[in-house]
Amino acid sequence: MTILAPPQYVACPHCSGLAMKFRFVSFNYNLHLDDQEHWSDGATTPDDLSFLTSYAVCAHCVQVYSVKLLNEINEQVAKQQEAMLSPAAQDKITYYQKPSLKNAFRALSANNTKLGNELSFRLWLWRESNTDYRDNPYTQFSAPRIDNMRVLLTMLEHSGIENETEIRAELYRQLGQFKEALATLANSKDNVYTRATRKFSEQQSIEIVKVDPQEDRPDPKPNKQPGVYFEADCSTVIAYPGGCVKTILSDGSRSIRSKRGHEMDIDHRGEVGYRTIHA
Repeated sequence: MTILAPPQYVACPHCSGLAMKFRFVSFNYNLHLDDQEHWSDGATTPDDLSFLTSYAVCAHCVQVYSVKLLNEINEQVAKQQEAMLSPAAQDKITYYQKPSLKNAFRALSANNTKLGNELSFRLWLWRESNTDYRDNPYTQFSAPRIDNMRVLLTMLEHSGIENETEIRAELYRQLGQFKEALATLANSKDNVYTRATRKFSEQQSIEIVKVDPQEDRPDPKPNKQPGVYFEADCSTVIAYPGGCVKTILSDGSRSIRSKRGHEMDIDHRGEVGYRTIHA
C-alpha cells in the first residue's frame, strides 16, 4: 500500500516560488515497476512514477530546474516563505510537475543554470522526447531532438558513465548512422540493449523498440524463507512472503527488491529513488 505523508514545501531555485514535494509513509513500488515496458534507449514506460521526476517546472516563473537543487539549497528558504503565507495562500500551492518537452528544450537553449549536470539533463530529455516515437517504424525526429542527440554523442565520448558505449551506439542508430552504430558496438558487452541496437542497425531501422531485461538475468536464487536475518556486513534483511526482500544498512538506508528483480532505494531521510537492476 502507498501512503502519503504530509508534503514538504520547497522553493524554486529561480524565483523562490513555493511548490510541494511528495513524501511517503510507505510505498508500493511493485504496483508501479513490475508491469513497466523497457525500451532500446534505456527508458521505461508507462511513467507511473512521474512524480519522482528528476526535473520540474515552476508554476510561478515557468522555468525548469533540477529537483536536486530543491533538496540541497532551498529547504530553509521554503520554510521561511511558508511561515509568511496565509492558510488560504498555502492551499493554492501545488506539487511540482515534470516539464513539457517545449519547456525543457527552451531551458536547454536558454542556457539555464539550474539544470544541474548538463549531460544528465540531455540524456533525460532524449528519452523523454522519444516518447511519441516508441514502437513506430516511421520515426522522424524533430530538429531540436536531432540537435540534442548530436551534442550527446560528443559529450558521451570518453565520459566514463555507465553504459556509455551502448548509449552512443543507440544514438547513432536513431540518427540513421548505422555503420557508426555497428562500429561502436564492436567491443561492447552483450545484453538486450546492444543486441537490439545491433539487430536494427543491420536492418537499417531507426525504430525505438521494446527490450526484455529478464533475458539477461540469471536464474533467480532461491528466495529466503520469510523472516529477519542479520548479515555479516551489519545489515538487516527482512524477507516477506511472496519473495520481496528489504535490506536495511547500518546508516539507515534501505533497499527493497521485488521478486522480479526491481529495486527501490530509500535513504535515511526517507527520500525515494528507483532503479532497475540486473538481478
